Amino acid sequence: QFRRDRARRAGKLFRVCCESTAGRITGYFIKPKLEGTPVNKLVLNARANVRSNIASLDFSWDVGRPTEVKAKALARTKDPLDGNTGDAGMRVLDSRSLAAFTGSHVTKVMLTTAVGDASELQQRARSILREASWFVTCEGEVDIAQLRAVLRVATVVEIEGAGRLNSGNYFVWSVRHTFTADSHRMKFVLVRNAVGAA
Repeated sequence: QFRRDRARRAGKLFRVCCESTAGRITGYFIKPKLEGTPVNKLVLNARANVRSNIASLDFSWDVGRPTEVKAKALARTKDPLDGNTGDAGMRVLDSRSLAAFTGSHVTKVMLTTAVGDASELQQRARSILREASWFVTCEGEVDIAQLRAVLRVATVVEIEGAGRLNSGNYFVWSVRHTFTADSHRMKFVLVRNAVGAA
């Protein structure tokens, strides 16, 4: 929990995983990597030459999140610092970010904290926006026999067939695997910092 809190202050995620040696665990502080081609595709509605590989998805939006941070602090030198920002510093996964989607209905949050310098204040302000920018959540469950792939945390997947607003790329936030004698099911949470065109 301490390491996760440290990561959040820097606008990053804390992930633990094994590399080539089983049992040798390494922890990473990572900025979500949103570039590149999605590694998996979840198809909700079948169409010509494309089969459906998931039965249902549950979408939720939280648009009451901040889109701007007004940050003020006193540095060790007692000089006042400003770290105002409206930029989360991450690639947007579709055409409309939270700020673009809400338009003139801007939600601001005030940050007052002790920092060493202006760059640290800017980093803290940006970390708040990064966390707040995940305003779309998608949850579902799929069998590996249907998907024919393993979902992995901190990768990007594509959802197809969920309409113009909800289809597109998502960041894999969590995956919980359930194994039985004849199945391997994955319960997942995907997040997104954008929606599609109106």
